Amino acid sequence: MQFAQHDLSEDVYNAVSDWRTAAVFSEAERVALEYAERFADDHLGVDQELYDRLATHFEPALIVALTLSMACFVGLGRANQVLDLTQSCPLEM
Repeated sequence: MQFAQHDLSEDVYNAVSDWRTAAVFSEAERVALEYAERFADDHLGVDQELYDRLATHFEPALIVALTLSMACFVGLGRANQVLDLTQSCPLEM
C-alpha cells in the first residue's frame, strides 16, 4: 500500500476546526475528517452510512490504516492526560 506525501500549509492546519465548510478540503478529506471526529467523540456513532461514504473515496486497507492511526493517537492523547505528561518534547524538529 502506498500513501501519498503532502506538504500541508499553515492554512490547512488552521482550517481543521472548520472542516465542514473550509474550502481547502476535498470531499475525501471531509469524510475522513468526519470519521476522525466521530471516532474520537462518538465512536458508536460511526455507522454504515459513514463507512459507505468512506468507501467511495478509500480502499478498505486504507480505511483500516486510518482507523488504526486514529486509535493510536486517541489512545496516546488519553494516556498523556491520565499520566499528566504535559512536558514539552525536548526534541527540536
